[in-house]
Amino acid sequence: MPNQPPQLPAWTQPLIRWGPLGAAGFPLIGSLINNDLTQVLWSLPVTAITAAWATYGKAFVDRVQERAGEQAKQDADATVDGLGKIVSAVRWRFSDYEQQYLNCQAYQCEDHYDEDAPRDEGILNVQLAEVFVPLQVTTVRSHGDDLLSREQRQEAELRAQLAEQEENPPQIWDFLQQIGTVSAYRRMVIQALGGYGKTTLLKHLVYVYAHQPQEVWHQYPDLPKLVPVLLYLRKWRETIAAEDAPDLPTLIQSHHLPDLPGGKEVELPSVWVKTLLKNGGILVMLDGFDEVTKELRPAVSRWINQQMRDYPKAMFVLTTRPAGYGDYTGEKFDTGIFIRPFNDEQQRDFVERWYWLQERYDRGNRDTPKGRQDAQRKADELLKQIQQSDDLEKMTDNPLNLNMIAQLHRYYGDKLPQYRAELYSRMCELQLDKRPRAKRKELVIPYPANQRVLQGMALAMQQQGNTLQLAFEDVVALAQRHVSTLSKDDLEEIGTISSSLVKIFVQQVIDVSELMVQREADDYQFAHRTFQEYLAAVEIRRTKQEQLLVDKAEDENWRDTTLLYAAQRNPSQLIQSLTAKGTDEALFLAHGCWQAYPKAELVKPEITEPLQQLRYQKLAEYLEQQDWKAADKETYRMILASVGKTSGLAVRDLQTMPCDDLLRMDRLWLNASNNHFGFSAQKAVWEECGSPMDYNRDWERFGDRVGWRKDGDWLTYDDVIFDTSAPYAHHPVLGGGVCVVWGLVVVSVSSLASRLAQCSR
Repeated sequence: MPNQPPQLPAWTQPLIRWGPLGAAGFPLIGSLINNDLTQVLWSLPVTAITAAWATYGKAFVDRVQERAGEQAKQDADATVDGLGKIVSAVRWRFSDYEQQYLNCQAYQCEDHYDEDAPRDEGILNVQLAEVFVPLQVTTVRSHGDDLLSREQRQEAELRAQLAEQEENPPQIWDFLQQIGTVSAYRRMVIQALGGYGKTTLLKHLVYVYAHQPQEVWHQYPDLPKLVPVLLYLRKWRETIAAEDAPDLPTLIQSHHLPDLPGGKEVELPSVWVKTLLKNGGILVMLDGFDEVTKELRPAVSRWINQQMRDYPKAMFVLTTRPAGYGDYTGEKFDTGIFIRPFNDEQQRDFVERWYWLQERYDRGNRDTPKGRQDAQRKADELLKQIQQSDDLEKMTDNPLNLNMIAQLHRYYGDKLPQYRAELYSRMCELQLDKRPRAKRKELVIPYPANQRVLQGMALAMQQQGNTLQLAFEDVVALAQRHVSTLSKDDLEEIGTISSSLVKIFVQQVIDVSELMVQREADDYQFAHRTFQEYLAAVEIRRTKQEQLLVDKAEDENWRDTTLLYAAQRNPSQLIQSLTAKGTDEALFLAHGCWQAYPKAELVKPEITEPLQQLRYQKLAEYLEQQDWKAADKETYRMILASVGKTSGLAVRDLQTMPCDDLLRMDRLWLNASNNHFGFSAQKAVWEECGSPMDYNRDWERFGDRVGWRKDGDWLTYDDVIFDTSAPYAHHPVLGGGVCVVWGLVVVSVSSLASRLAQCSR
């Protein structure tokens, strides 16, 4: 017989091969049984290594005893299958935790009205997913441009400028799906004025990731799988501004999760949140930096900055009003995004959805042909009124105002308010008078005395450093103070108001009118910040405290209050006072007050002309010095100021730009350049090229004529010629803001040309 290898005792074979795996595997299985996922994470790598040894052991034992070869293969296959089941179990356990968390976070974001204005009796609370209209966004050149290649910057700005011309303008998903390749998109700040849907957008992201991920992945296949965490900074500002502030994982796990609906019943492994953050698996959404009080903003900025440094792979999104972001003292976010105003299509989509849902819910959630017919008829009536009024059309460029107008239309029918201040006035009347009477619940303090109490409270909150929310006891104390200021006529009708009745009144305002709402366990505020600003403006007018607005001219948080005040009365004296103050902020505000007044034509030229001369002084000096580049950038800034913005121009802004401003800018450019530069010059060339409205060869011919193209390519802003050797109508190009760079459709030219024609009549 041929020589055979020496045989080992039978008991040594499994010991050599499976001993190490058993030593590591049994603790792993025990940890799974005991639900100790932290230990699972530590045990899994060791188990994998010992499993590899088992495979190596097969070859080792085969050399020693070839007859065990087949058995070893079978054992190895069984081991691999077993390990696969263990890994699947681990993944399933983590997936289970993820879904539990997602459900709790989504519960908080289901209702459409959670962050919006109050609603009338009979106007039902629709679900966000049923009425949400996708918001369009635009980028602005960011502080983190150095993180992008030139080609990426060009692409980002191209998409922003073409937004209104595209069939599918950019949405937030377009940026989220690129975070793997464009690192600057991992740090985004979303800016918009109040009512434009910043919070609603974040709630929408939560809802989609929790309930509709497959649908969005079908449209955006490169979209990463992320766990959304929505943190309202107004709620956690004191917590994260404290010296012993928790880090982000602790805030999410120990504070945020228990505060969510059903969150107290979910127990996450201590390693779960931190692991996801380190691996870039969490979308951290920080909502409302502008709702952080000024004294806390530096500390909150430092905390946010530290979390972004600690977890560089995670994605962070901050929302704020533009003025609030000016107080952010951490490292600026790499990408700035502005929410675009609603266009006509979005307005129609929202109104039709809203009315259809109201009619459907009125019928016990039955979708009937008659219900759809009634909904379409009412939606068409509302949209017709909006289209017939320039002021209404301007007001409905954001979801909050459009939602309020829809509510008023459903309640009042044909007659709608035409101005912003009137809109808020009617809404307050509806909530403080008509709604309680419809519910047959008389308020302790009737209308309009109850509104005067709220006016005083709103102004006091506005003066307390932009305070937005108070504890219930503080709200009652504030109400008590302003109840005591009611007139004798009011008190004769009402009678004595005791402290206990004041407490009942505050609760009625919360429960019945919903002009004030309870956000958290002991956190009360106006239903939307704009209601606080409107009521404060009314109180300033009633108490004749106009000087307060002049004193606050440099505080951006008072801008809307000032404009709402100017909309209620002739602001001539206010304009004069602001003009005399002379700061850039005061002049910007004075112009806004002029435009906010519904009868702006009644403000006399002796009031407006000194204002305009001061506003245009810097532009006139640049042009006189023939500093064309500085003049170009100042022109863009002045256009923004003329339409009441600090960034993010839309086509509608240009089409409705005040004639006085457009004609003045054009005249200054023409005079300084001997009619060589100016909007009129560009309009003439544009008309000679066929007045193109879409990007085509006529646009390219226009670009060639004015020197914005060279050798078939569009110039970058660095290539623009800033002297009089430039071709006719070469300027202004508006700093690359709305005009020509990288082959853009020059929508500004067509918009300004048509507006110039209207203003010249």
